[in-house]
Amino acid sequence: RGKLIIWHGWADQLIMPQGSVDYYDEMVTTVGGGLAKVQDFARLFMAPGIAHCGTDTGPFFQAVVDWVEHGTVPETLPLTTQPSDPEKTRTRPMCPHPKVAVYKGSGSTDDAANFECGAQVVKGKTVEDTENAAWRANERVFGVPFVPSGF
Repeated sequence: RGKLIIWHGWADQLIMPQGSVDYYDEMVTTVGGGLAKVQDFARLFMAPGIAHCGTDTGPFFQAVVDWVEHGTVPETLPLTTQPSDPEKTRTRPMCPHPKVAVYKGSGSTDDAANFECGAQVVKGKTVEDTENAAWRANERVFGVPFVPSGF
């Protein structure tokens, strides 16, 4: 059985990041069996602060190889941003959607070791991804949630 890793930068200025989230969420709905069933063969990793093609793809390729050849499921992927000033390098764990990197509460916020994957929490409440932005936009504009090719 095949394996798929999808990643997308949240700061992508060319392709709407929410579209990748919506696509993955629709995979869950279409395949059936819930998120766990889809995560048996596909994982989505959203990269905070990363623009279009703005990171090293080597870790993604290696994660697919390890998953297919050794059965090592990618629970996190490393993310490193390297601005022009090397003193400001930042690392983060990328977590499989819908989990996000959550700060543990101590240590540098530039070090991935001080984060863990967990639920997204806003104002003390766990937030589920319920936006489905691309679907809602298509439904509003075209009257259907998905625009097939040739529409």
